[in-house]
Amino acid sequence: MQKNKSVWGKYERLNETVFHFRGGYTDLYLKRENNSWYIKRKENEEVAQSISIVEEIGNDDFSDADIYYTGKSDSFYIRPVLPEKPVVFRNNTRLGISPKQTLLIYLAVPLSVQFYTRFSHNEALIWEQPLQRLSDTWFGEADSGEPAFSIGSRFGFKPEELKASYFEVICPVKIHNTTDHFLDIQRLIVHVEHMNLYEKQSQLFSDTTYIEFKGVDLVSNVHYAADRKLLGNSPVKLSSARKAVSKNIISKSFHFIKNLT
Repeated sequence: MQKNKSVWGKYERLNETVFHFRGGYTDLYLKRENNSWYIKRKENEEVAQSISIVEEIGNDDFSDADIYYTGKSDSFYIRPVLPEKPVVFRNNTRLGISPKQTLLIYLAVPLSVQFYTRFSHNEALIWEQPLQRLSDTWFGEADSGEPAFSIGSRFGFKPEELKASYFEVICPVKIHNTTDHFLDIQRLIVHVEHMNLYEKQSQLFSDTTYIEFKGVDLVSNVHYAADRKLLGNSPVKLSSARKAVSKNIISKSFHFIKNLT
């Protein structure tokens, strides 16, 4: 399944129509009236086959819609983003890294869509819609962990192994085990809020998360960057990270239910 390349970008209402956005299990209807955007949402039982937005002539009932007063501009922008909280990968099989070795895996993270009245200005955000419902989880110990979303146990050693849908972002994670012990990956947190999004051949990719594991009780070195080998020398950037990286907010990358072996 592939998305329409023209979805991301600027839209402007030129006549008395309603914008109909469809993606994942959600339909959104956007109507322009009284210098405001009226937005209503409908959940579907079946997933859409692509992400699309079209202008329709209709007499839909917007009496229960959310209303956003935005002034005289009749235009808005759509962009893709990663979830607002970190995501947690939980391994259901044995996945380990020998001492001094580096592992590269790929995770599939569900996409969210944002609607703006001005491109890339957070104060102009009028709506955000996840295209797949995510389960809340907790990463770490009860008194020192952090809230996150669970993405399950699915991973691949190559991007194509994931068979990612159009509403999923492929997130590469590269882990270097610097210790003298075997690293048994049980629960891994990925701070997707620090990662940019790119497009390659209709598939969405994030920055690569680089993790330098130093030990069970130590904070890992973590940084994020576009992989030029994967995305090419001039990757098409669709959206910037939600938050800038700060050393103060990077915590442990792994949570061990058992000790290292």
